[in-house]
Amino acid sequence: MLEPRTTSAIGLSEAKSRTETGQRLVFIDNIRWVVIILVVLMHLNVTYSTMGLWYYLEARDIGPLSQLLFGMYGSLNQAFMMGLLFLIAGYFVLGSFDKKGFKPFVTDRIIRLGIPTLIYMLLIHPVTMMIFYCVMRSQYALVGLKQTPICFTL
Repeated sequence: MLEPRTTSAIGLSEAKSRTETGQRLVFIDNIRWVVIILVVLMHLNVTYSTMGLWYYLEARDIGPLSQLLFGMYGSLNQAFMMGLLFLIAGYFVLGSFDKKGFKPFVTDRIIRLGIPTLIYMLLIHPVTMMIFYCVMRSQYALVGLKQTPICFTL
């Protein structure tokens, strides 16, 4: 027989003990994959609705109903999805911090998050924007944008 819990959510100590033993919290995994699918759909929304900024926008006119539906979907998703992923990630930080200690934890985060971020900011994004500028130059000339490729990265 199940005993009633005092809280509806798994407590921090219970989550910490489960992660230490290697047990996965399946409901957290399920929430994560659903939100990740919503992120992919959000990028498709930006690409095909032309609402927002993205590396590629499908150049076509959409009707008012499509624009309304794309806008509502984008607004609803952007209101919660990235925040929810950060909340889930933050839920497990304490256990990782306690397990590793301050210096190894910070070093690991710099290696796993800082280096890829720098590579993206200093290499991938500028090159992508230069390619984007060269391909889309004619469309920007129509709206009067006269920026050099390097200006997109600043």
